[in-house]
Amino acid sequence: MSYSSPKTPTITSPVLLDKRIQSLQIALSALSWLDYSFARARLQTKETEQQGLVSYPEVFQGDGLDWQDVFPNDILKSFCFWYVPGGEVLDYPQDRYHEAVTQLIFQVNLKKIDPGKTYYYLEELKKDVLDILALKLKQQETLTAYFDNVRDVYTEFTTDYIAPRYVSKDFGFMRFDILLKYFNRECAV
Repeated sequence: MSYSSPKTPTITSPVLLDKRIQSLQIALSALSWLDYSFARARLQTKETEQQGLVSYPEVFQGDGLDWQDVFPNDILKSFCFWYVPGGEVLDYPQDRYHEAVTQLIFQVNLKKIDPGKTYYYLEELKKDVLDILALKLKQQETLTAYFDNVRDVYTEFTTDYIAPRYVSKDFGFMRFDILLKYFNRECAV
């Protein structure tokens, strides 16, 4: 697994929630400051000497490649990924639509994105994301919450495992909780 050059594949024929997420993943890659727009992460666990069992997010990089750990790191300038913390509501057999609360998580190294800025400009990046979501979310989809504290952003994972150096003015974290809706038949994107 390479932290310095991860892959951000798209699924050839995504269906259901993966199809909806992929359409937004592609739209977000238009952000000039975003290096990697990953798809849905899966919860992984590992045993460590200091913390015992820890949970962290990993994303698929493609067939034959290792999964990419997307916990905070200082190698990548910026990345985002999707996480689905709970279940999905399936409208079966009526098939009107299904829905899931998703988390869109960003980590940015502010010092690397714009070294000339000396202030904490995370709000500017948040606005960029909100502008894309305003264009790409369907009418019945809603942004339900926003967080920018690293512990709140990674609340589904073992936050004690995050190195203290990432809780500084050089790094920014954002989590957008979004209710996505998609159809069983054709997902209108």
